[in-house]
Amino acid sequence: MDIRRNQGFTLIEMVVATAVFAVVLSAIAGSYLSVLRLNEKSRTVRVVEQNARFITEFLTREIRNGTIDFSAAGYNGSVPNNGMVTYLYLLNSTGARETLDFVGTNIRLTKGSASTNLSGSDVRVSNLVFYVYPSNQSSQNTVGFSFKVTSNTTAQTPGRESSVVIQSTIATRDY
Repeated sequence: MDIRRNQGFTLIEMVVATAVFAVVLSAIAGSYLSVLRLNEKSRTVRVVEQNARFITEFLTREIRNGTIDFSAAGYNGSVPNNGMVTYLYLLNSTGARETLDFVGTNIRLTKGSASTNLSGSDVRVSNLVFYVYPSNQSSQNTVGFSFKVTSNTTAQTPGRESSVVIQSTIATRDY
């Protein structure tokens, strides 16, 4: 029995084993990073959809249960620009005045002297437009709205933002 044969691995065997280990490790690391990117993308999609759903449901409820306030200073009897505006004056079901408008990257609700943003800090809202038809007091008004909600994660992960465009038309209950 030759003692040199049993002393260890040859250089070729070590290089092959190291190469196989590196390939397997690279595949595992690549899979792990792909799962992390997919998780981040799904989180941004979920955040955008939740914010869009909340804003849409809120606007729908307020418009359906309220009436257009044509006496507001910004309207003076009829909605300007053939009914296409970035702000909406409503009287809610209790008769209190509400203003929905676009400030920065948020949709703002103002009741009396208090105001709040309808969108969360993890999204940006853009392109908000209200369409009031007819643009003056009538038997029943309809309000259309359109806006875009985009995730706020572009600073950390460029190219991985999610966005959704929402458009709907709601008729007021006031006949």
